[in-house]
Amino acid sequence: MLQIVMDKHFFYALLNKYLDGTATAEERKLLESYHDILADKDIPGLSQADRNRIIAQIESAVMGRIRTPAPVIPLRRRWARIAVAASLFLGISTASYFLFSGHKQQSETKLATTRFKNDIEPGHSGAVLTLGNGAQVKLDSLANGIIPTEEKTRVEKFNGTLAYESVPADKQQQIIYNTVSTPKGRDYELKLADGTRVWLDAMSSIRFPTSFPGKERMVEITGQAYFEVAHNARQPFRVKAANQTIEVLGTHFNVNAYTPEIKTTLLEGAVKLTVTNMSEKYSLKPGEQALLNGDNIHISTDADTTEVVAWKNNRFRFSGATIQDILTQVSRWYDMDIVYKSTVHDVFVANISRDVALSRLLNLLEMTKEVQFTIDGKTVTVEDSKEKQQ
Repeated sequence: MLQIVMDKHFFYALLNKYLDGTATAEERKLLESYHDILADKDIPGLSQADRNRIIAQIESAVMGRIRTPAPVIPLRRRWARIAVAASLFLGISTASYFLFSGHKQQSETKLATTRFKNDIEPGHSGAVLTLGNGAQVKLDSLANGIIPTEEKTRVEKFNGTLAYESVPADKQQQIIYNTVSTPKGRDYELKLADGTRVWLDAMSSIRFPTSFPGKERMVEITGQAYFEVAHNARQPFRVKAANQTIEVLGTHFNVNAYTPEIKTTLLEGAVKLTVTNMSEKYSLKPGEQALLNGDNIHISTDADTTEVVAWKNNRFRFSGATIQDILTQVSRWYDMDIVYKSTVHDVFVANISRDVALSRLLNLLEMTKEVQFTIDGKTVTVEDSKEKQQ
């Protein structure tokens, strides 16, 4: 039998192409051969029951070619002893359950009627615009068109995007600041007067001038935002997040300031970071991430930029995340509260659309047999799975 060692990242990329229907005939054949290898080989440390379950899930999802969100995979440290054998068909250092989200099990209907007393729909585009005079405009239900303001700035909403029009220099009198803020369950996109595009994640905000007449372009954010900055060498663009300021000329980067630890990740171009009460400036190159915690800063040179900006691309994506890490993001997007009654310490790999209803997402996580959930109103309770309780 053909035996192939496959790099982890290549394997996941190939799997996503398979599920999306874009894989070639050769790629489909290669991926399907892994099912045959697993079915034929005895893996030391892997029980027959577990192996049968993995095979059944591959047959349901991969062999059935069901197009769905990508897999959810718990990584178990106690499986390290079978890593070498597992690498025969995965080419990775830690053995993993293959838990594909492709098929709807019959148990889902039963779950929905017992523990899922109601469902919660995913978030959507929406925000609150606060004008310079303090007046607020709710953008969720506002129709497309010009937004009436008492300011001279022209502001237009079009298909979920707020766009500011640049004001000629001879008509600028004073700098007026606006703020766009997103509550739980909302995200929003806007274009500033200089042409810079900004995406806000849930529970985030940006304060910005309606025009940029000075020597710099300064904005201030909370939460998480992604920037595509319009280039202007004569007018540097600066983003302030807590005690950190990011200076750019024209570039793409993400800032996550939800917690005291601020993560700045560069995708294109170059940025410089300055920190209050610190004289040194820190430069980032594409693919690098700065982690600032208080007065301590660390530069990582191999950031997973796909995972960092997954939220902007309407996905949840995690590599080695705890259930707490995952549900912190999920709670912001689904506007829910979490009660933990679980002792789960495993870490998970997940790649799931943010468009699915909450029950569907939780069902995918439950397929790991590590955790189970109850939805009651806007509260989700997290418990060990029945298998772990026994």
